Amino acid sequence: MKGFKKLLSLIVVLGFMFILASCSGYNFYSDFKKAGAEIESDNSFIVLTADEVETYRKEKKKFVLIIGSSTNSTCVSAITTIQNEFDNINYSGKAYFLSVKDALSSQSEGSKVSKIIGSDIDAGSDGIIFIGYDKSGNIKFNTKKNDDLDAKKFKPDGVMAYRAIADYIAEYYSVENK
Repeated sequence: MKGFKKLLSLIVVLGFMFILASCSGYNFYSDFKKAGAEIESDNSFIVLTADEVETYRKEKKKFVLIIGSSTNSTCVSAITTIQNEFDNINYSGKAYFLSVKDALSSQSEGSKVSKIIGSDIDAGSDGIIFIGYDKSGNIKFNTKKNDDLDAKKFKPDGVMAYRAIADYIAEYYSVENK
């Protein structure tokens, strides 16, 4: 009986360790690479959680948040284009990314995240959202909103210009390597 309890304890501990290992977090590179993005493991994207976005806004950091999912082909293509543009202009900084898939893991999480970022996070037909925050933590532009005049400069014919937004991020929202 004593040996059975030890074996059962070992199985429980190993099972718990397996669960922890499988929940170790979101891996942007492997997720997007698997989806077909042409990026390297040393790419220009830093994944943020909703809680980190909330902290950055409270700390009044100026940043652009890219919101999307590797399950959307438009987003995958946009990530490739943005990375290529960063490479072309020798941008050594980083861009922040929030995974819609992770943010919408439950309905209550989705509404919490929308409140934190100040926008609905459903990317809809665009497949990707860009939100720029100013030094006051307020939204400067939001490409999700069609009536946002600041965001319209990234949609010159109603179509998102990913190279232009990459250039804008590099020039006005430079994030140093972490």
